[in-house]
Amino acid sequence: MKLTYKHIPGTLALIDGDVLVYRIGFTTEDTTEEIATVRLNAYIDEILHKSHCADYQIFLSCPGKDNFRTKLYRHYKQGRPPKPIHYQALRDYLVKYEEAVVSEDMEADDEMGIRQDDTTIICTIDKDLDMIEGRHFNFVKNKHYMVDPATAMRNFYKQLLTGDKTDMIPGIYGLGPAKAEKLLANCYEKEDYEDVVFETYCQHFDYCSPEDILEHINLVGRLLWIKRTPDEEWSFGNL
Repeated sequence: MKLTYKHIPGTLALIDGDVLVYRIGFTTEDTTEEIATVRLNAYIDEILHKSHCADYQIFLSCPGKDNFRTKLYRHYKQGRPPKPIHYQALRDYLVKYEEAVVSEDMEADDEMGIRQDDTTIICTIDKDLDMIEGRHFNFVKNKHYMVDPATAMRNFYKQLLTGDKTDMIPGIYGLGPAKAEKLLANCYEKEDYEDVVFETYCQHFDYCSPEDILEHINLVGRLLWIKRTPDEEWSFGNL
């Protein structure tokens, strides 16, 4: 049952349901399904209270086979550990009792990126969503923070260089966040970022043609990019 707090009137918490399912799921594998759902409900109540929001909406990703990223790149998110025992039961609970939105062809991250505006707060622990400007709340660290447009842009292009090992998204091997930050230190406009990214990929893949490198960067970018509009498709440069 939804509980409503009036700390910030009109503010909606956009809650990452995928994180809820996995965090509660992996900590309740030695308990019953009923206990797992009770803990899930208590966790939602705690997030709403600590985010100071008036209400909330939970988002769940579509099944992996329906995700456009899996269709783009068959290795996407492969090799992850098995889902928790109560995985499906917790998802079903969120849909039935919490009116969770299940995305179509995309992920919960995209739905939150599309919904984010001046009246919402993204509630997750997923660093990928730091490419979305606006208010954020990390409900594990109990940390409120704001992502401005410049920081959002830099966060994305850093990932475009490093890739994402967790999701099996290839970047430049051996190039970590610290080095990526240094490479992008003097970038301020989209064109600046694209120049550095392209030059860095060319240096690393010096045995590939510029056309192949551009194609690869576009693939990586489309896997990483979190949508702002439902039909949006990210593109590098003039491609």
